[in-house]
Formats: sequence, structure tokens, C-alpha cells
Amino acid sequence: MQQHRRTRAAATVLTARVPDPTGYGRIVRSGDGHNVERIVEQREANEAEQRIDEINSGAYCFSLNRLWPVLGRVGNRNLKGEYYLTDVIELLVRGGQKVGAFCLGDAEEVLGVNSRRELAQAGAVLNRRILNKLMDSGVTVVDPARTWVEASVKVGADSVLWPETYLTGDTVVGPRCTIGPGAYLDSARVGEACRIRYSMLEHCRLAGRVHVGPFSHVRHGSILAEGVHIGNFAEINRSRLGVKVKMGHVSYLGDATVGREANIGAGTITANYDGVKKHPTVIGSRAFIGSGTVIVAPSRVGAGALTGAGAVLKRGTNLPAGTVAVGVPARVIKKRAAV
Repeated sequence: MQQHRRTRAAATVLTARVPDPTGYGRIVRSGDGHNVERIVEQREANEAEQRIDEINSGAYCFSLNRLWPVLGRVGNRNLKGEYYLTDVIELLVRGGQKVGAFCLGDAEEVLGVNSRRELAQAGAVLNRRILNKLMDSGVTVVDPARTWVEASVKVGADSVLWPETYLTGDTVVGPRCTIGPGAYLDSARVGEACRIRYSMLEHCRLAGRVHVGPFSHVRHGSILAEGVHIGNFAEINRSRLGVKVKMGHVSYLGDATVGREANIGAGTITANYDGVKKHPTVIGSRAFIGSGTVIVAPSRVGAGALTGAGAVLKRGTNLPAGTVAVGVPARVIKKRAAV
């Protein structure tokens, strides 16, 4: 626009030089190379014109009082029978008007997207720019060719993004985190010094120093407090886990509230769905849920309570604090030693 105003041209075309101009309109300049004589579409170009590497971006500045008179003279006598706006350039020149060009230094700014291949190419350019910006801000990207970050994502300094990491939506990653390899985060909020490996996080919130994975899934509405450890093959949905909760292996928590420092044993399941409605489970602080425990919701496990391996807490159970329950259905057998 500045050049257009300075030169007082009738039109100024935004152009670029590209290694492969196939598919673009070619810029045919005047003999001195300063002005544009016409724009030739790919299908209309002769052999010499097809070798021109300066292409039309499709963006123009016009002086409107000189544009309107020639628009009505644009015809469709061409191979495709279409009306080309680009014909305006030649009509202006024939009328004695000056048409200039502003040639971009970076042709990637005007990549055309007319196919799935070109869409992928443009996406790769944008992703590379995003990753470069992150690296300049202090984020380590181990392999940019195998890392995808959307423009809406924020990543804190001194974090490391390992290969096959995908950060999308409104994801925010705090400083000093290790994300990946194999991590997919969609609109997740991750606090400082967290580690996420081979796992999926969606619309959830993690405080600082939380470890997730490998091969776990933290789903919508879940909140993990400071120092929570989620091991392998675990799923958490619409649940809140307190400070330093441990959930090591092959377990499911749905619609659960878990108190601080509780231990969720391997194979634990909160059976939250009765076929019609979802129901909550509450597990108190420092409770110890034994391997293979099934808690049929709605149920409550008191603070410091313990369940034996394979115990089944039937619907509506209210296990008192500090007790030990075993069996199917689970029954209290004794008080638990102080923890």
C-alpha cells in the first residue's frame, strides 16, 4: 500500500518469485522490468510465459477512480470462458495507466491453497514458524519435523517437546515440563514441571509436578492436584484427584473425588454408570484402595480406609474412616492401623 501511494499507480500487484510457478498466473513485465504489462493465467500462457517464475498472489491495490471504468470491459474470451479480474491489468496498461508490482522476499507468505497437498504444505509452513517462535522463547523442540503445535497454544520456558507431540486448542503448558514422546494435549492446562508421556489429555487441568503415562487418558473436566502420579493404562474422567494421589496401573476413575495422598491400586474401577445416570464416588484422604477393587457408585470411602484386593463395594456403601474392608460384597473386618 505504501508503494502504491508513493508511485501513484493505477494498480499495484503483490507478487513473489517461486521455484515452481505451476498453477499460478505469471507476471509479464515491461521491457525495463519496472512495471507490469499483464498477468497471464497458467492455461493461457505460452511456453516462454510458463517459464516466468514471478507469480500473481491474487492481492492488489487499485486506485478506484481508474478501476471502475475498465471493469465493464472485462470479457470471457478465453479457454475456460471465465471472467478474469487479472484482465483489468492489461486493460489499464492499454489505456496508458501505470501498473506496478511489489515482490515479496518470502514467497511462503502467498502460498495458494487449492488442493489437499497445498493445504498440508501451508500447514507445515505455519507449524514451522510456531515451533521456531517457541524455540526462540526458550522451549526445546527435539524434532520439529515430528511435532505439531497450533497457534493458540502456549508453552513455558525450559519445557521440552519430544517427537510425536501434538498440542492443540487452548492448551497451556507451564515452564520446565517434559511433554512426549507420543503426547496429545487438547485444551489442557498443565502446571510447571509436569511430565506427560505417550498419553492423551483433553480439556483437563493439572497442577505442578504431575506425572502422567505412559498410555493413559485424562478426560474432560478432570483436575489433578500438585504431585499426582498417574501411571500406565489409566483413565480419569470428570474426576478430582488431591495432592500426591497415586494411581499406578490399569485403573478407571469416573465422577470421582479422591482425597490427598490416597493410593489407587491396580485394576481399581469406579462403576459410575448404572445404564441411565452417572453417579459420584468419594475416596477420602490417605485411603488405600487395593488391587482389583470395584466401587459401585454412589459410594463413599472414608479417610484412611483400606480395601482388600478384589473387594467390591456395592452401591450406596459408606465405608467408615480408618477401617479395612474385604470380600464380595465388601465387609468391614477391623480398624486399620494408624497411617
